[in-house]
Amino acid sequence: MKKFSLNWLMKMTIFKTLLKKQFAEMMSFLFPVKKNTQKRSSSHLALYIFLIIYVVAVFGGMFFVYAKSLCEPFCNAGLSWLYFSVMGITALAISLIGTVFMTYMIIYKAGDNDILLSMPIPPKFILLVRILGVYLISLFMTAMVMLPSIFVWIFFGNAGVLSLVLSFLTVFLIPLLSVTLSCLLALVIAVLMAKTTHKTLISVLFSLFFFVIYFIAGSKISQAITYIATNGEAVGNKVKIFAYPFYCLGVGITENVLYYPVFMAVCVLAFVLVYFILSKTFLRLSTIRKGEKKKAIGQTSGLKSSGVKAALLKKEAKRFFTSSAYILNAGFGSIFLLIFPILAIVYRNKLNEIINMFSFDITPVIGVAICFLASTVIISASSVSIEGKTLWIIRTLPIPTSDILKAKFLFHMILAGAPTLISVIAVSITFGVGFANAVILTVLCLSYVALSALIGLIINLHFPNLDWKSEMVAVKQGASVILSMITAMVAVLIPFIIFLFVGSLIPNLVFLLIVTAMYMVFSVVLYWYLINCGKQIFEHI
Repeated sequence: MKKFSLNWLMKMTIFKTLLKKQFAEMMSFLFPVKKNTQKRSSSHLALYIFLIIYVVAVFGGMFFVYAKSLCEPFCNAGLSWLYFSVMGITALAISLIGTVFMTYMIIYKAGDNDILLSMPIPPKFILLVRILGVYLISLFMTAMVMLPSIFVWIFFGNAGVLSLVLSFLTVFLIPLLSVTLSCLLALVIAVLMAKTTHKTLISVLFSLFFFVIYFIAGSKISQAITYIATNGEAVGNKVKIFAYPFYCLGVGITENVLYYPVFMAVCVLAFVLVYFILSKTFLRLSTIRKGEKKKAIGQTSGLKSSGVKAALLKKEAKRFFTSSAYILNAGFGSIFLLIFPILAIVYRNKLNEIINMFSFDITPVIGVAICFLASTVIISASSVSIEGKTLWIIRTLPIPTSDILKAKFLFHMILAGAPTLISVIAVSITFGVGFANAVILTVLCLSYVALSALIGLIINLHFPNLDWKSEMVAVKQGASVILSMITAMVAVLIPFIIFLFVGSLIPNLVFLLIVTAMYMVFSVVLYWYLINCGKQIFEHI
């Protein structure tokens, strides 16, 4: 009995340590450790907290309005249960969006998986901790939907004490379903990855497939809200048939509490089942190396020599195209830029109607739209952080630091500039803006790409995140990524806002020339700063 207790205590201690470690990794973007173990200053921490509060406030307010638009008509129609059913399904969809793209990376591609699996630690503990990490992210996403819906229920519904308790409990149960679906998808990806050499391609295609689905669903969201609010009874019948657990959720909270255990059982059992399935394959899929091409020792045929600058550029390209996390989070905007001309052609008539209705020139709008899409390409904003703990390798090579930084800048220019050029030319032809306007738009958008590339790289030099276990942290979290996106978007919005006020006083072509000149001047200044001051910062990271 004593031996059993000791083993149990040891296992609980190991699990507790793993849990603390996982939580610390998730919070590392708030409390990273810099050189000489100096923690981030309080001003940086305050900036992060402000950004988090801002995001929560924006999304919370959006879902509050959404919930209010459903609560009143449903309650008036005697369909209070449907309100919680619909909000529960919405919370599941939102939390699934927030976790489906990162679950595979968190569970199977964590940088310390090999180290932990080589230790005398039960693999099921490692797996459970990873899944709990996904659960916490899903919980955060679910809370942004369900908490506003609960407040709406308090103000406009018939909230009782028991219904409030169950509705708050729902916030913790829905993430179990989200984690279940995300983990099943991660398992499918892991199995495919183990049998193919095109790992990055498979991951990107899966993510692109789900993104297309989300994009189509998002484009229909306003129609869906109107339909749900005006056809409550028909929607309720469909929920009973195709989403019975959420029917039990709504009825259990608002009418008959005996239905709620059905929803609870489905959530818990689904989570337990997926954990059991993953635990049987986690060790094998986390350590398998099938599908990887082996290089022959001493093989030199086919090798080509190249200059230092070309080699550095190839290094950046190889680092980017071999990381699905890097592609999806930093370079997905390049795909948007290529899709934009197609959408412009499809919706050209509707856009022309809007243009004629408000009697404004389409040329500045094209510039704003393309520059805004280019701002979502944030490759340079994580190009230093992605080096991770291998940064010392490139720093110790006899290569000028300025060449290293130029390669990172140039790679961003290529990945964002080429799609931007294609998009500008295609959209300009579609709307017939004229040769002069097309030339100005081209120079304007490419100048902006250069500016955004420099902004991202300089900010990343000041806020590098090298102590990461998963690439997802380097390319998705951290001050450099958030600040770069905000700064780049502000650089688009400020000229557009100014144009709204003074556009009638200045010819469009003149205004575009002024903005282009400003972008070029700022780009030259930032480039000088990168080559001179940025070089020193990089050498002391």
